[in-house]
Amino acid sequence: MSPRLLEVHSLKLSLNPAFLTDRPKEVLRSVSFTLERGQSLAILGQTAGGKSLLLRCLSRFLHGLPVREVGGEVLFEGKNLLRTSQSRLLSLRGSRIAHVLQDAHTLFNPRLTIQQHFATILRIKQRKLPHPLEHTMRQLYRVGILEPESLLLRRVYPEELDTATRQKIMIASALVCGPRLLVADEPTAEFDTGSTARFAALLEQLKKEEGLAVVVATGRLQRAEQFGDRIAILDQGNLVTCATPRDLFGPEGPEAARAFVQGSLRAGSKREWLLAGDDKS
Repeated sequence: MSPRLLEVHSLKLSLNPAFLTDRPKEVLRSVSFTLERGQSLAILGQTAGGKSLLLRCLSRFLHGLPVREVGGEVLFEGKNLLRTSQSRLLSLRGSRIAHVLQDAHTLFNPRLTIQQHFATILRIKQRKLPHPLEHTMRQLYRVGILEPESLLLRRVYPEELDTATRQKIMIASALVCGPRLLVADEPTAEFDTGSTARFAALLEQLKKEEGLAVVVATGRLQRAEQFGDRIAILDQGNLVTCATPRDLFGPEGPEAARAFVQGSLRAGSKREWLLAGDDKS
């Protein structure tokens, strides 16, 4: 029997707090979940609740962080990434595990045009395609860039583009090598409603046609429902519940889900009021 694509067992992470005390700050506490090919999981939580760090742990992308200790297991295709070699990690990132970061600026080399950016990714990941330019255009069009040939054939640099367009390019960069797992941190933060819906539809297509597995972190309930077959609520480093949106927010749903919805009402829509089951009229 083949292993699950992704298995996270008792994941723990603590950081050294800067200029405070010698006591480590626990960011993640015994987080566990599994993910098969073609499935998606939305990590729903408040700001600074550990979502971004959890996603970084999925490929041990912790460079530059004051890590005191990381424990547990992150098994990708049966191999524990927390114990594998750095060279193996580098070969996996981008080709089999792709990341969409919260800040698009961190991805781009300002000296490279958009075309050079994609050509560099394909070269580093040794993806020898018969028509690399056409392949890149197709990825850009899929994420909502309607004239990708103009973007690639002209010498366009990242700083010439608006934030939402850079975000779309970052998503296309993550998909260009055909990964098996996509890890995305607030991938549609700069998108309008139409672009967000298009991204959600693209994820569904890739899950069904290519077996892509997806983990998305978000602080917005509506986004979690759009992106996740299941939703896991992360509260102060603890994964307190994980279920389908119907089971999580239905009348018999867990108290943790109800508490999260009630805590998000300040920004909330009418639907969030209804989900909270609290009559405010």
